Amino acid sequence: MDYTKYMMNYYCNPIKKNGDFADPFVLRFNGIYYLYATNPDIRCWSSKDLVNWEFEGATIESDTFPQLVPFAPEVVYWNGDFYMYTSPSGFGHYVLKSKSPTGPFVKATENVGHSIDGSVFIDDDGQWYFYWADDTGILGCKMKSPTEFGEAVNTGAYMHGWTEGPFVVKKNGKYYMTYTGNHYLSKGYRVNIAVSDHPLTGYVDDKRNPILIHTEGIGVGLGHSCTVIGPNLQTEYIVYHNMNQDLTRDLNIDVIALDEAGGVVLGPTLEKQEAPKSADFFDYFENKESLEHISLQGGELIEDKSVFCSTSIAFKGMIKHQLPEEGVIECNLSLVSTALLETEKTVKKRQDFGIFFGNENRYCYISLERAKNTIQILSENEKNIRTISLPFVIESEAFHCIQIKYSAQSAELFFDGMCMASLPQHPETGDKFGYFSRTPIQIAYTAVCKKRENMNEKQIENIYKTEPFEQELKANFLNIGPFEKVYLGDNTICDCEIEAEMVLIPRAKDTAGGVLFHVTEPSEGGEGDDKVLGINFLIGYSASIVGDEILLAKHRYDEVILQRKKIDTKLSSKIKIYVEVIEDVIKIFFENRKIPILEYRDEEIIPAGRAGIRAKNCMLSDVKINVKTKTVKR
Repeated sequence: MDYTKYMMNYYCNPIKKNGDFADPFVLRFNGIYYLYATNPDIRCWSSKDLVNWEFEGATIESDTFPQLVPFAPEVVYWNGDFYMYTSPSGFGHYVLKSKSPTGPFVKATENVGHSIDGSVFIDDDGQWYFYWADDTGILGCKMKSPTEFGEAVNTGAYMHGWTEGPFVVKKNGKYYMTYTGNHYLSKGYRVNIAVSDHPLTGYVDDKRNPILIHTEGIGVGLGHSCTVIGPNLQTEYIVYHNMNQDLTRDLNIDVIALDEAGGVVLGPTLEKQEAPKSADFFDYFENKESLEHISLQGGELIEDKSVFCSTSIAFKGMIKHQLPEEGVIECNLSLVSTALLETEKTVKKRQDFGIFFGNENRYCYISLERAKNTIQILSENEKNIRTISLPFVIESEAFHCIQIKYSAQSAELFFDGMCMASLPQHPETGDKFGYFSRTPIQIAYTAVCKKRENMNEKQIENIYKTEPFEQELKANFLNIGPFEKVYLGDNTICDCEIEAEMVLIPRAKDTAGGVLFHVTEPSEGGEGDDKVLGINFLIGYSASIVGDEILLAKHRYDEVILQRKKIDTKLSSKIKIYVEVIEDVIKIFFENRKIPILEYRDEEIIPAGRAGIRAKNCMLSDVKINVKTKTVKR
């Protein structure tokens, strides 16, 4: 079947409106995406491309949580069952269970506690982990089963205030956690990322945090994200919501590139973006046209109630698509339930089934051994090359996903999302792949895609690396403070000279007053635009007088001191601060402009932004500021 008609060439955020898509979570199962969000009956939408969404209806009965709203539902598929985790109005979590991603879900536990925003991660060894929000940051625990929770551990992920919305993925042996804070009604609601070598502890913030933020205009208040693989089986997308003026929330997606330090979001975007790419070949095996894509080497394949299954005990079907030199293969299959067959058959022979790849000279078989609960890697003559014990007892009549991710030198086997082993041989250019069984099986979503550009190496284009135009901005302020930020210009100010005069009147020991520069994404804190909470809520730099020191600080919704120097000044008298920025070199002058009192080269320079003045627990009076851009050769 030609599914390309379902694929759009572009998308534009927000991709889904007018439904209140707060706290979105996307489950990928059998090649289809299922979307859930915070609402009274946990409605579900489905999509084949992450862009076009079809309403599936409510997933719980209206009396499941009377007079409460289930917060931040997440759904996990495991061995034939779907488990939902949600916290009704924040009063602790429940686990619900269903045989379908669209429900109905019914309670599998009573209240297990753990605050809000529960999220599950399953490691390669089959160990489950649960994460949730807490005053001290993101907490986590091991799980004994999908419904049993262990001892709480502090993961180290924290936004120096209320922290919520955790989500963990694993890539190249590293654990990546995205999380959100501080207040969901703030324009400065944002997403951070941290990375660790362990699923529960040792998470270290990416220095580029926040990775997702927008505070002005439309599309503000971004947060509560999850990450999901795209239809091409390789590109990862971060799914998140934005806040509207009426406090409803819309659905957004953007590419996220994970690297050693954490990750970079290629966004947030508000203009047209290239839509997620489909796989080079894919088929859902849901109508008779699918038979054109498979060549039978033995046995038969029939359509029964829109399900494709083999009723024979010796089946082999080869997909009519040649494999690329490097790429990803995905196959979804299960044993056939007798309920799907017209007549019940007793199968007495070995009930192993799986997939194969290779050519007429050599084949490699990946066989699920039902009786032994293992995966056998077999050669063409059925010689056992390797045996892999599965970390759980598989329900063979449930769907299982087999993926092979391979290069020209190696291949890795994934089973139900878990990386199981390196394969002793890898697919080669022109090889074929397909399904085999010695028992009736059902086949479903099947795909292959050649290796795409490594998104981790893709750099975001620096829009400020053009020749800066000359500009001069001046402003006078009678009083600024006691907690206040004011700005001049726009986000295009890069190389510049800033001259500021002011009288600083301290209010307490924790006093700072001075100049801001290269400022973007400013906001105040909390629900009511709290200026005290939001004094460091900006991306940019400050040069401030703090007691008998002058400090150069970098802000990414926090404050990191880059340099400091003792000065001799009387705070009740007028002080002068000069800032000079040329490319990645920052110079700070005090009282005179002959010799810089501080000089700092930032290899990760925030390239441009507004200039301004900041008062922290003080009053700044008789303020004058003059900003000049400088034209330099690049």
